[in-house]
Amino acid sequence: RVWAAAAAGAGRALLSAPRGRGRSGMADGELLTASRLVARLNEHLSAAGGGGGEMEIRRCNRATGELDETAESERAQTLREADFQMRTGQLARLIAPLAPSEKLEWAVDRKDEANAFFGEGDVDKAISRYLDAMVGLDFGASESDSARARELVQMPILNNLAACYLRKGEPRKALELCNEALLLDPDGIKPRLRRAKALIELGRLSDARSDLNKVEESEPGSARVLKRVLRDAVEKAKRQRETESEIWSRALRASKAQPEAAQYVCPGSPSPRNKWADDISRYLALCRLRLRRFLEFRSEPRVQFD
Repeated sequence: RVWAAAAAGAGRALLSAPRGRGRSGMADGELLTASRLVARLNEHLSAAGGGGGEMEIRRCNRATGELDETAESERAQTLREADFQMRTGQLARLIAPLAPSEKLEWAVDRKDEANAFFGEGDVDKAISRYLDAMVGLDFGASESDSARARELVQMPILNNLAACYLRKGEPRKALELCNEALLLDPDGIKPRLRRAKALIELGRLSDARSDLNKVEESEPGSARVLKRVLRDAVEKAKRQRETESEIWSRALRASKAQPEAAQYVCPGSPSPRNKWADDISRYLALCRLRLRRFLEFRSEPRVQFD
């Protein structure tokens, strides 16, 4: 009975929610997300005397029927994915009756709204609106319609999403978006510059240099700022390599020497240690760090737009 009362109350509240319209004219109140539904259910469950219990969304193993025991951060990610799926599905159904030209106009409005959020510094809302705009992307029936859709919606959104993820400190996602944009327009300056920035942040400096050189060939001077950033990154990488090389060389030299000659007492440690063993430990720590970064790169999900 408590759950029934909570569900009924949440349903009435959602149906009576104000239909506030955003800059694009779409009634945002019509969109029901998973997090909004859960919040309303918990609110009305508490009002109905739920005894402190709360509803949450969890992944379920379909084969066994068991709930996955995941960390709180992973459950939050699951909720975000559910929000995205529900929102895009509802938007697709809402704009399905529109003509291609009307869908394009709607997508442009959402893109403009996202640009405003980005300018205000609200990157998460900007990303949400850019993805909404992609739902309305309709290439029409002719080549001219397709070209117009790419020019007004697809290319700007790919470029701007890349800028959003760079600002959020997620260069791998930005890189994937720039790659998609450059498949559509190999001569694009913005996606190539942003891809170069993402590559610098990922430590792929030679690839970044190649992109910046291509930009300089097309528009001399446009890559000047990023070239300075690249030079700084190259110098930092060089110093790091020199440090790693010195650590390994010292470890090799010390391993060949008399262990007794390399003994020392670590600060704060009551027992002596071999310096060559300490150098090897530091080098192995660097190896583990590099391996972890490599595995993170391999496991990062690709960002794709069909």
